[in-house]
Amino acid sequence: MRPNHKAQILEHLQRHKTITGLEALDKFHCYRLSSVIHRLRRDGHTIVTHDKRTPDGGQYALYQYHSESTMKETAQ
Repeated sequence: MRPNHKAQILEHLQRHKTITGLEALDKFHCYRLSSVIHRLRRDGHTIVTHDKRTPDGGQYALYQYHSESTMKETAQ
């Protein structure tokens, strides 16, 4: 059985630290990344949204995962 999108996105974030909607669509066929991110945050994961722009003026969100150790290092 294939893991659900929430598990796949979490694993990707834990390994690579960031993901965009285009990556989620390409790698996991996930059309609603913002919904998955919302559920992960509700489960207690710290994920920061960065608004980015393409060279031609388009916009997209880059989601960045922060683990416990990352948060402790940042606070010091």
